[in-house]
Amino acid sequence: MRFVSWIVTVVLTILLVCFALANRDTVSIGLWPLTERVDLRLFVALMLAGFIGFVAGGLVAWSAQSHWRRIARERGRRVQILTEQVRTLEARLAERREPEAAPALPAASSNPPLRQVAGERG
Repeated sequence: MRFVSWIVTVVLTILLVCFALANRDTVSIGLWPLTERVDLRLFVALMLAGFIGFVAGGLVAWSAQSHWRRIARERGRRVQILTEQVRTLEARLAERREPEAAPALPAASSNPPLRQVAGERG
């Protein structure tokens, strides 16, 4: 998988360099309410616009997922609390079992049972 990642990275880098070399013309960029204009190379302006769009999209996606991150944090805290409770209960159970010795089983006797079912011969 890492090999495929490197191949994709190299191909995209080559395409980006070719794009930059093909679009070296200077363009004048301005923002409507402002009177100032900036002269940039076309590829810089397009890459800058793409980067700003990427960051803006990431911020929108990140903020849209805040509800799920909050739920994950709450559930993580709940899991920690429940894990601590389980450990506490296991320790208490182990303490209760320690003092008690396992009851010894009675020795097998050779005596027949005291009560026999009627009609049964032994």
